[in-house]
Amino acid sequence: LEAVKDYSELLPKLAFAYQVTGDVKYADVAYEISLALGQWTHWGPADVVSCATAVGNFTVAYDWLYNYYMTKPDGEERVKNLASIIYNKGVKHGYNSSFGKPCEFPKTSGDGDVYNTLTTYVNVVSSANMIIGAIALAQYDEYKTVSADLIGNNLQHLIANGLDQYAPDGSYAES
Repeated sequence: LEAVKDYSELLPKLAFAYQVTGDVKYADVAYEISLALGQWTHWGPADVVSCATAVGNFTVAYDWLYNYYMTKPDGEERVKNLASIIYNKGVKHGYNSSFGKPCEFPKTSGDGDVYNTLTTYVNVVSSANMIIGAIALAQYDEYKTVSADLIGNNLQHLIANGLDQYAPDGSYAES
């Protein structure tokens, strides 16, 4: 069930390869993988971290390839479709979880439904990646309110609940 994370991890690598080489084959493959990931039922079958990581990876590639996509005849449609995928497969679930609503997909771990009240790495990883997704969506009227609410809520809970684990010297216990 980690496959969505594995596939999403290809996206920033392909976007980076395009940025460095200018070779459109990397951008085109990233777009095809993005569309395929958009067809998945959900991005969080195992836990919220899988979903959030996929959101972060997908969004970084979306951002790095945005200008390339906009050069295409269907560029505006492409980026709106990708934004819809970011919202429906990730940010919507992050928003619901952030405000105590149950996730819409089954999970196999004990992370709980509300990731941003946890005092573990789950809060840090999930909040940061959901914030990245929400920032990318904030330009669209239909996502503006959810994006602003998610960003504010996740930043507040990240500071209140997620960062103490790095005290006193900035290191995480597992590192």
